[in-house]
Amino acid sequence: MAKTPSWSSSPLPERLREGRRIRGITQNELADQLDISKQAVSQYEIGSNSPKPEIFEKICKILDLPYGYFFKPMPYTSTTPIFFRKCKTATKRDFEIFEGKVGWVREIYHYLQQFIEFPEVKILTKVSEKYSFEDVQLAAAELRKYWGLGLGPISNMTLLLENNGFVVAKVNVGAKKVDACSVLATGVNIKRPIIFLTPDTSAVRSRRDAAHELAHHVLHSWVDKEYFEANRERMDEEAEWFASSFLMPAESIRREAFSVSSLESIILLKKRWKVSAQSLLHYMYQLGVMNDNQFSYLRNKMYTRGWRRAEPLDDEIEQEEPLMLKQACELIIENNIKSRNQFIDDISFPRQDIEALCNLERNYLLETGVPKLKIVK
Repeated sequence: MAKTPSWSSSPLPERLREGRRIRGITQNELADQLDISKQAVSQYEIGSNSPKPEIFEKICKILDLPYGYFFKPMPYTSTTPIFFRKCKTATKRDFEIFEGKVGWVREIYHYLQQFIEFPEVKILTKVSEKYSFEDVQLAAAELRKYWGLGLGPISNMTLLLENNGFVVAKVNVGAKKVDACSVLATGVNIKRPIIFLTPDTSAVRSRRDAAHELAHHVLHSWVDKEYFEANRERMDEEAEWFASSFLMPAESIRREAFSVSSLESIILLKKRWKVSAQSLLHYMYQLGVMNDNQFSYLRNKMYTRGWRRAEPLDDEIEQEEPLMLKQACELIIENNIKSRNQFIDDISFPRQDIEALCNLERNYLLETGVPKLKIVK
C-alpha cells in the first residue's frame, strides 16, 4: 500500500485555489462573498497568508467543501498532459471546473487502488512525431486485432476500455461546450489511462469521444505537456482519424458502402455501427468509396435537415455507463473494508460529488443508521 502523505496543519494554498475553481467562482466573486479584498484571496492561494478561522469557515460554506478537503495533500504530481481538445466556445471557467473534476477522479483512483486490484492495462503504443492517415489506420487495425474485435461493430465502447484496464468517468461540468479529455495517471507502480467523458451528449458522440481519447494513448503517450500544447491541432486530427478507423474498420465500411444512396441508408448504417451519420459520410469519402458529387449532395441534405445539431436515432441509441469505479467503491463498502463515513472522510470530497464521479446511485454513500434485523430461526 502506498504511503499516505501527512496532512497539513493549515489550509493548503493549492486546495483553496482548486476548490474555488471547481465551483466556478472567480477570485473577485469569492472576495465579494467573504467581504474581503481580491488581494487577500490571492494571498491565500499562493500561500503568502492563511485565512483567519472565521474567514475559513465561510470559505468552506461558500464552496460547499468539507473542512478536511483543504488540509489533504495532493497524492500525485502531474507531469503528463491532459489531452484536452480546444473548444472555441468553451470559457476559461468551464475548463477550470472540468480540470478540477479530472483531478478529483485521479485522486479517487489513487485511493481506490490501495484496496482494489484493477484490470491489467492492455494497449499497443506507437512512437512517432507524425502519422499519415495510413499509419493511423494500421495502428487502429492492430489494436482491434490485439483486443480480438474482428471487423464488426463494437457493442459497448466504454466496457471495452474498462475490460482492457482503462478507467472511464463521466464528468458533469454543466456546460455542453467542453469536450472529453484523458490523462495517463502515473505514480508509484501506477501507469493507467483515465478517460473523462461528458454526460450531456449523444451516445454516438460519447463513443467517438472515447475512441478519440484512446487514440492519444496509442499514438501520443510519449509526449509531455509542452509538446502537446505546441502540436495539439495535428495530434487531434490524428486522433480523429484513429477514432473513425477503430470504430469503423475500413474493410467493412468499403464492403457496406455500396448500399449508401440516401440519408435513410446512412441511418441504417448508423444504427448498426453506433456512430454518427456525419462521421460515416466523411469517413466513406475519406476512404474513396464516395465521389465528390455524392458526398456534396448527401452532406447538403444533412445540413438542410438540421443534422449538424441533432440526428435521427441520437435519443434512441443507448448511453454507455462506466462501471469500474462504481464496482471498486461498492467492493470496499460491501466488504466492510471502510464504512461509508470512513470512505468519505478518507477521500475528503463532498458525498454527492463522489457519487456522481464514480457513477454510484444517488445517496449510496449516505449512512442511514438503520439497524439490520434478522429473523430468529
